[in-house]
Amino acid sequence: MTEKGDIELGYLTEKSIKMGPVDAVDGRRINKSEYASKKSVAEGMMDIALLTANANQLRFLIAYNTGSQTFYVSLGLLILSLVLQVAVGIALIFKRQMKIKGRKNQASHMNDYIVGGIFLVTVINVLAASFTITEKAN
Repeated sequence: MTEKGDIELGYLTEKSIKMGPVDAVDGRRINKSEYASKKSVAEGMMDIALLTANANQLRFLIAYNTGSQTFYVSLGLLILSLVLQVAVGIALIFKRQMKIKGRKNQASHMNDYIVGGIFLVTVINVLAASFTITEKAN
């Protein structure tokens, strides 16, 4: 078998390990900085999508559910989620600056806080979705 055949079948050879990972779509070698930039763009788009969805859910809550029993709980959870998302976004900017300036230890600690923040946002969004009640129209 050729090396390309080895890589396509999932077998690793010593030479293929030294050369780095291969893109599964077109067989090109992956540049680490290119991968990191694509990953960052994808994360940014997902963050914007979540922020937009939460803002839309907040608008829906204020427009249609002001009389609901869980209105204030849902309102508080959505506002808290939006504030935490903005804080995580700002922390990501600071983490990037720390990495650029060579403070990798501080960037690692910042990353731990960011992961915790993202976990909290996820839990809060699940709670907000479960407390949002839509009433049937008569």
